[in-house]
Amino acid sequence: MSQEQKFNHVHFIGIGGIGMSAVAEVMIERGYTISGSDLNESDQVQMLRGRGATIYVPQRAENITDDIDGVLVMTVDPGFAGQKLIPSALEKIKKLREYLDERGCDNIEIEVDGNVSFHNAALMNEMGANIFVSGTSGVFSKDGTIKENIAKLRGIIS
Repeated sequence: MSQEQKFNHVHFIGIGGIGMSAVAEVMIERGYTISGSDLNESDQVQMLRGRGATIYVPQRAENITDDIDGVLVMTVDPGFAGQKLIPSALEKIKKLREYLDERGCDNIEIEVDGNVSFHNAALMNEMGANIFVSGTSGVFSKDGTIKENIAKLRGIIS
């Protein structure tokens, strides 16, 4: 993959089925990693891993720790941009990190999606998250250019 490529990860919502395997295959061949919000069946996980996918699952499926690379924690109710952070989400991130670490799964990453503002990203990072899906609350905030906001977010979570 070239250094100039700006995005190298694709996250699918509603992942599954034969059509997904074809899309996954093309994306992986082009050097992308992929993940999916609704991935929770071991056969789907193994099929995608067999094609070279990086596997992230929703928090409710963290019990398949042998097969995954990360867990997605939704920190808002999915559906539209601009929602407020669900306060209990921070504690969920912390408990999930503890759960994984206690089982020797400290290599499993925690991805957060929803109201990843600069302020919330710092809190999420402190609780154990290490992958951040930032949108209108952060990277696309009108407080700076996208480039400035990316640099600011990276500075906050590093």
